[in-house]
Amino acid sequence: MIGNVGLLIGQYNENETLDKARTHIEELGLSCFTSSHILSSSEDGRSLLKEHTFVFTDDRTVADLAASLGIGFAVYLNDKSRSASFPEALYSVDEISSLPLLQIDRMLLRHLKLPWQILETKRCIIREIMVDDVDTLYNIYGEDPAAFQYAGELYEDPEEEKQYTKDYIDHQYRFCEYGIWIVTDKATGKIIGRAGLDRREGYEYAELGFVFAISYRHKGYAYEVCSAIISYAKEQLGMSALNAFTIRQNHDSVRLLKRLGFHFEDTAVLFGKEHDRYFIELSHR
Repeated sequence: MIGNVGLLIGQYNENETLDKARTHIEELGLSCFTSSHILSSSEDGRSLLKEHTFVFTDDRTVADLAASLGIGFAVYLNDKSRSASFPEALYSVDEISSLPLLQIDRMLLRHLKLPWQILETKRCIIREIMVDDVDTLYNIYGEDPAAFQYAGELYEDPEEEKQYTKDYIDHQYRFCEYGIWIVTDKATGKIIGRAGLDRREGYEYAELGFVFAISYRHKGYAYEVCSAIISYAKEQLGMSALNAFTIRQNHDSVRLLKRLGFHFEDTAVLFGKEHDRYFIELSHR
């Protein structure tokens, strides 16, 4: 996705220089430019820049130019930029020469409002949800409503669900960089369920949630996906523990949680129903 990186920075911090930052970017296999004149290219050129370019800057004027062209940018934090205001910036960094390619790519994707691929397992891709996924979720839930009696409900009106999804993308993903994600079959690209991490008010730790299409149950998909998500929570997000909530009668979920290493902790009333709370310490996993 990312192809070009603009280093439009007037003052580098003590631990790096322009040459060091540029060398790092080029070692990642990306093109690097250090002059804002490239942003004043032809209309076709600007279109290409918009889709494949991300800029780091400490200059308010450069940020305004990038924003006017629809090009994503992050603020380079130094004495100069800290004295200015960049309320629309999605990201800020204080060192370029240690940024991994994945992080830069994700900055661009977030600017373009495109979903992140979170994980890849043996059979599945786990990615952020898109509004276009909502209709498929209604089809999955509609296969057999009784089979989804323990799953989180969708709004009765699909348009309400789509608005909820849009708000979820704009807020949950943007500010937390995790949430409930879409699970697809790697071989077909077909959506087969949802799984991920979320926060519940009143609880210190995030919770694991999951639901899979009927035809993908009892085939190891849930264990495969949830195991990968638990590892991601520990290794990439730095989480030390997770909760999971389930109705006691949902024997499949209980068995899965125990297999994943969760243990029963206590009960809680959610949506007017008693749930069992399961808990896992990730440091022991």
